[in-house]
Amino acid sequence: MAFTSIDDMTSELAAGKGFRADFFKMTSSVAMVAGNAYDLAQGTGNPPNTNAYSGTALTATVPDDTLGWGIPHGGNVSTDTKQVLNAAMQAIGSNSAPGIAMLMDIALYYPGIDLKSTSLQTFTNTLSLTRHTDGKGLRAFLLVTTQSGNPTGTPRMSVFNYRDQDDNDAAYSGMTIDFLTGATNKPTVAHIVHAGPQANLPGLFLPLNAGDTGIKRVNSMQLSTAYGGATTLTGCMVLCNPILSVPLVAVGAPGERSFLFNVPAKTIIPDGACLSWLYLPGAAAAASSIFQGHLDLGWG
Repeated sequence: MAFTSIDDMTSELAAGKGFRADFFKMTSSVAMVAGNAYDLAQGTGNPPNTNAYSGTALTATVPDDTLGWGIPHGGNVSTDTKQVLNAAMQAIGSNSAPGIAMLMDIALYYPGIDLKSTSLQTFTNTLSLTRHTDGKGLRAFLLVTTQSGNPTGTPRMSVFNYRDQDDNDAAYSGMTIDFLTGATNKPTVAHIVHAGPQANLPGLFLPLNAGDTGIKRVNSMQLSTAYGGATTLTGCMVLCNPILSVPLVAVGAPGERSFLFNVPAKTIIPDGACLSWLYLPGAAAAASSIFQGHLDLGWG
């Protein structure tokens, strides 16, 4: 942890080892669906969404805090350790609460995945993790980054091959992994395609093989059934480290979490972290909903 005692924390903060990280994000012009999940990095606001998840298709990209679309957190502090002391968020917009917001460090991603293709899509892993390098605790999710037209059908993932925390490369074998059904519940930009109340959806993160505790990289993926109908539908596979969650119980009422006395609370922010939020609405949240708040950070 960053601090050994309250006295130590007070002394370090008094010496200037602290930072307030503010954020303001607005969702797209499409309403959110209760029980689904969304990536707020794709929303407009501050930090902006300019070039979020940009890069060469199917090629590993390692983001950091210098790219401009992650939440600024005060820069590198090594050999000190930085952590989140307090987190607050307010949701504004019809039915934008209740819900849960999850802060994450985006450690690596693969853009340009064709969600209309049933071909094997093999990823290029020239770059590797620079944070969370043992892979432990890293989880994968797949979101929509571009969409036009009206997607139809219910895709099914037949291959999800990744390298685990012990450097084993293997395809996932377990539950059936489907994606959100198109047309009536069509996936829009920022949608996490495997999170929803339908059957065979694994939730916020793609599942791991029994005994695995994280992912170092993704090798390939394939859909046995792909989306139809849409003119364009591309996605991005993201590896992230979940850091903390903030519950939002009512519209306009700030959700707040203090991590000073909540032990254990591993809210460490590594040098270079690319911070962003995932949002899981508990109701049919209105289009152009606003999420704003701040993080109190300290290091020692």
